[in-house]
Amino acid sequence: MPVFIAAPYQDILGLITQISVLLFTARIFGEIFQRFGQPSVIGEILAGVFWGPSFLGRIFPQLIGFALPATKIQGHLLEVVGLFGAMFLLLITGLETDLPLIKRLARFTLGTALGGILLPFVSGFILGQYFIPDYLLADPNRRLVFTLFLATAMSISAIPVISRVLIDMKLMRRDLGQSIIAAGMIDDTVGWILLSLVTGMASGQKLGLMSIVTPLVVIAGFIIFSFTIGKWCIGVVFNFVQDEVKSQDKFLTLIVGLAFLWGSLSKSLSFEPLLGVFIVGIIIGEIPRFHYEVKAKLESIAMAIFSPVFFAIAGLKVNVYNLLTLDYLLI
Repeated sequence: MPVFIAAPYQDILGLITQISVLLFTARIFGEIFQRFGQPSVIGEILAGVFWGPSFLGRIFPQLIGFALPATKIQGHLLEVVGLFGAMFLLLITGLETDLPLIKRLARFTLGTALGGILLPFVSGFILGQYFIPDYLLADPNRRLVFTLFLATAMSISAIPVISRVLIDMKLMRRDLGQSIIAAGMIDDTVGWILLSLVTGMASGQKLGLMSIVTPLVVIAGFIIFSFTIGKWCIGVVFNFVQDEVKSQDKFLTLIVGLAFLWGSLSKSLSFEPLLGVFIVGIIIGEIPRFHYEVKAKLESIAMAIFSPVFFAIAGLKVNVYNLLTLDYLLI
């Protein structure tokens, strides 16, 4: 039987300190950028860059453990907190998504999604196949795998960033914002399927018809299940909670719990948990008995706490010095 073992004292102390430092710095940087008419997410990411190996972490390495994780455990713990931020952000995005509007804009949205994945994929393929020298590859004999990975990576959108920018600019409920989110999610879903295929190739699996069809069938089944049986079950649970449960903030607990449940289902199918969270957000937003004051509470939690930390953590991972070589600059 697995034994629960708490993280070491020093790692817990480091995590608490890092969240405090990153949260305050991200909010301050976000405020500065907002005052210049820019989305606050830019400042939040740059807050992480500020503390990371691109700036203070390089100038004052003794700060490692203060804002930068000092151990693998600290890094894993901070990564989990960041994942919560992305999940809350995609939950809010799902709640704001207007399916009837997207259906009316289907042709525009699908065209945007198609262009948004084809152009970066083709560009990445050409770059990886013809412009990356052999000595930069881990295995020059497997260039095709590297090329497909690079092309796929360039095709995937940064949905949390897109969502946050649209929210900051108050465009989420506009036609343009809804189309951008829908196109981004389509691109990311296709990208995650491609990534699963490339990962299989990298591990030595042969790429056949079944390996291509299987993830398509799985994700289609997951979406169909979510909007049929899943939607019915969620409606039943909402009605029960509305009529029988007396606890305070009962819907807040229910919505967050469902978001994590659908995220775990998505992850168990080898897709990003953000896909499941986004889908359940759409479903909940369409429930007639959904209380929109709950969405306001979720937005407060997401925008004031988890989202700034998530973007600051993303900035921590950036190391511009790794790119400041002649080879990389030329590429």
